[in-house]
Amino acid sequence: MNIKSKKTKKQLETEVTKLSKELLTMKEQFKTVKLDIEKLNISVKIQEESVIPKPIIPIKPKVPEVYNVRLATEEDITGLLQLSREAHEEGGLMPYSEFATNRDMIALVQQHQDHFMFVIGERGNPEACLLVQLCIPYGSEYPYIEQKTLYVAQKYRTSKRSETLIKFAITMAEDKKLPLRFGVSTGTRAKAKIRLMNKYFGEPCGSFYLYNGMYGYPKR
Repeated sequence: MNIKSKKTKKQLETEVTKLSKELLTMKEQFKTVKLDIEKLNISVKIQEESVIPKPIIPIKPKVPEVYNVRLATEEDITGLLQLSREAHEEGGLMPYSEFATNRDMIALVQQHQDHFMFVIGERGNPEACLLVQLCIPYGSEYPYIEQKTLYVAQKYRTSKRSETLIKFAITMAEDKKLPLRFGVSTGTRAKAKIRLMNKYFGEPCGSFYLYNGMYGYPKR
């Protein structure tokens, strides 16, 4: 005859308590494993991101502005007359004369005696101009170079054409071993133009004043 063993109530409670503790232990172990797996995933992801190269955004190289400076020719007269009218509106001392400007411009590009007109731009289409004169000061017999006009067409004002012409004049003075006299006479944007001169020539060596007149004859 089989006799079934019966557990007491106390024994059953003990076993239930033991199983509950084991279950709690398993849950804690599961949490620990889960956290370790999550940390591992994060670590792997970080390593992958560090290994995978980031896309390189190509940087467009800044192309230096290069302009050829040349001596003006008769083909440039019409364009130079237009530049002269614009320049006169900004810095002309006396009323503009079309006749006198045309006469002087023809002499400038033909004779090349003591005045020299340099330009930037294709033949027949000057975009900027520099007029210099070979001068002999009173009381001396030794010459120096004096800038008479430096003008850049308004649509090219954001370019480096003016600085190119300044550098050209400086190079010319160094090559000829002559002093170079540069100045600003204008009725517009005087401070900006003076800052540009200071950039290449340093502090000015004097001041210039105008009484009972004005610079610039804008169109009316």
